[in-house]
Amino acid sequence: MSNSEDPKPASRRASASRAPAPRQKLKSRRDSTAEPTYAPRRTQAERSETTRKQLLDAAVKLIRKNGFGGLRTIEVADLAGVSRGALMHHFPSKHELVVAVLTYVNEITFTQSTRRAQSARHDGGDPIDGIIKDAQDFFFGDY
Repeated sequence: MSNSEDPKPASRRASASRAPAPRQKLKSRRDSTAEPTYAPRRTQAERSETTRKQLLDAAVKLIRKNGFGGLRTIEVADLAGVSRGALMHHFPSKHELVVAVLTYVNEITFTQSTRRAQSARHDGGDPIDGIIKDAQDFFFGDY
C-alpha cells in the first residue's frame, strides 16, 4: 500500500473536514426565574408517629411469625428499617413494646368491627353474616 492512496472512504473524508456541531448550552439553576418547589416538611410529631407505626407493624409481623417468646427487639428495629436507638426512644423496654402492639392490634380490630357494624346498619345487610365475618377476621385475620 502506498502513501498516495487513501484507505478511508469518501464519506468519512467529507465528515472529517466538517466542524463538529456546537455543544448545546445547559441551563443553569441560577439563570432560572422559577423558584424551586419543595414538598412541605413534615412536623416532628408526624415523623415520630410514622416511625412508631413502622415499629409496631414490624413487631406485629414478628410476633405472628415467632410468637411472643421469639420476639427480639433488634429484629423489630431491622425489619422496621430504624436504628436500635430509635426503637429504644419510642419503646424503652420490650414490655412496653408488647403492650403497645396489643393496644395497636386491638384498635385496628375495633375500628374494623365498628366499620362493619355501621355498614350492616346502613346497607340493611344480614347482621349475622357481619358477626361471622367479624369473628373470622378476629380469629383468622392478619391481626
